[in-house]
Amino acid sequence: MSSIFKGKQALFLDFDGTIGDTFQLHELAFRKTLAPFNIPFDYSQHIGRSTKDVLEEVLAAKLVDSTTLQHLIKVKRQAANDLYSTHLRFIEGAEAFIKKAHDLGYRLFIGSSGSRNNIYAGIKGLNLEPYIEAIITADDVTNGKPNPEIFLRLLAMAQLNPEACLVLEDAPSGLQAALNAGIDVVCIDEGLDPSQIAQKDSIHFRNFAQLFQDLIPVSTK
Repeated sequence: MSSIFKGKQALFLDFDGTIGDTFQLHELAFRKTLAPFNIPFDYSQHIGRSTKDVLEEVLAAKLVDSTTLQHLIKVKRQAANDLYSTHLRFIEGAEAFIKKAHDLGYRLFIGSSGSRNNIYAGIKGLNLEPYIEAIITADDVTNGKPNPEIFLRLLAMAQLNPEACLVLEDAPSGLQAALNAGIDVVCIDEGLDPSQIAQKDSIHFRNFAQLFQDLIPVSTK
């Protein structure tokens, strides 16, 4: 069987839930931010989306004005940033995979719906600076996932066509964003319900242990 890495030169990785085990950190940060509004909140319904998009949706019925919304976005991001500094851990297998991919010649990029401060704090906290060539976050684009803008920006930055790249994601919005950008995509979340993804037949499902075994050196031809 041919490796899914055949012909690939660059890997575009999501951060939250793909590299960093951040589910509980974001859920705590959102709940702290939303506490004054007494709103039930289930982060599993919003994974992969930007803080701005989530708060706009959750607070729609509260008629929150734009100034208050911007304040709440800052509160949530700071709460997450604080937790990143003390509680952040790798998703199982992610660290070994990233280091091996880098050693085999892959260019590694981060494409995240998280804020710039959170993602840079995460990269620093996990000591990934030597491996990551560039980062695009929600602060760098107009439209978050599932819009393909983040991945289209990465393609332009890498100066590569979609066929030379592979996206690694864990959330339906990110998987759809990759497909919308015309890039092959791997879902690393084995627990994700495929019914949540409209084009599931176009997605590779692999955990990091499987991806580690499947890695091949980047071809120079």
